[in-house]
Amino acid sequence: MMIAYPISISADGGLSISRDPEVDNVRALIDTRFYERYLFPNYGLGLDLFDALSNLDIDLAILQLNLQLTLWHSFVTQVSVDTEYLDAGVLGLNLSVSGREVREELTNA
Repeated sequence: MMIAYPISISADGGLSISRDPEVDNVRALIDTRFYERYLFPNYGLGLDLFDALSNLDIDLAILQLNLQLTLWHSFVTQVSVDTEYLDAGVLGLNLSVSGREVREELTNA
């Protein structure tokens, strides 16, 4: 049993329990910047995903995501990433991590 990410309060007043810890782990890695975690300064993505992103930045983010997921999470054996622009300023990442689907939206202002 694992506490859900992001942390939230359940209906009974306790902390929410994750329905899918592996997906929560992937989201945590995406939401964490380098040096944000004191004990693990190399955990996370080294890009500021809220700055304007060029195609090169997007390619670099995908490469870092692949490397970081396989480095930090033992359940990851294969990563596939597709991108799509959803609205003005929003980039969608469709991830398939070891056969599991994860969807994230990144602000691209």
